[in-house]
Amino acid sequence: MKAFPVCANDCDDADVPPVSLTGRCPFRHGTIYAHPYPGYAHGNPNRGICPKGCRPSTAGDITDSETPKQTLLREAMEFLELYYHERGEDMKGSKGFLSKIERMAAVRKSIVEYGTYEHTFDELEHGAQVAWRNAPKCSNRKYWEQLKLIDCREVKSNEGMFKCCVQHISKAMVGLVFCLSPDIQKYFSKYSLSTLQNPQECGSSECYISVFPPASAGTLNGPRIWNDQLLSYASYDDGEKGVIGDPNN
Repeated sequence: MKAFPVCANDCDDADVPPVSLTGRCPFRHGTIYAHPYPGYAHGNPNRGICPKGCRPSTAGDITDSETPKQTLLREAMEFLELYYHERGEDMKGSKGFLSKIERMAAVRKSIVEYGTYEHTFDELEHGAQVAWRNAPKCSNRKYWEQLKLIDCREVKSNEGMFKCCVQHISKAMVGLVFCLSPDIQKYFSKYSLSTLQNPQECGSSECYISVFPPASAGTLNGPRIWNDQLLSYASYDDGEKGVIGDPNN
């Protein structure tokens, strides 16, 4: 095992001791969980997740011996180790891009002082891509690198969230909107969605993920979408054959 020590000026903080990252393989996998299901290893502690044989520890949940702040710090450092391994060269020279040491020190300082930290746009987009890449039950995860981030972290209102959801649908299903009824097309046009440009094509275009602001550290006060899905099949009871369509609706 190769260790990647990480430290900042306040490493002696009593609540958050220095972090030592263990790179289990050249791919910079961090702590590997088997639980909660499906976990990195799809809930199977005997299944490796890469050609180098990375396997989850079965000695217990590492978070049992950590404070929430320590868990956040460890996971943040592990993510940044992976991020800089996979994106460091591509991002080098970009405006505002910090070296790995500088960024880790800044994130550590933010977690120690405020109990949280904020991802850059590229960190958040790559993190979402990696999450899709690591989803063992998803048959489409081979497209993980095509996932694009719609950053909605500045949205603070219900109306703003609703508009972002409509925009998400319009971006992800550009031509499909034109295959809908005129009334629904008019509804989408209400939001001045500039992506609706090609009425000749029907179907999805690209993969998107919309990210809203997170809950404050230690709270559940973040934004919520109560629907299971933004779009779903309609349903009605015809009085004779029973429910036609999706019975959930």
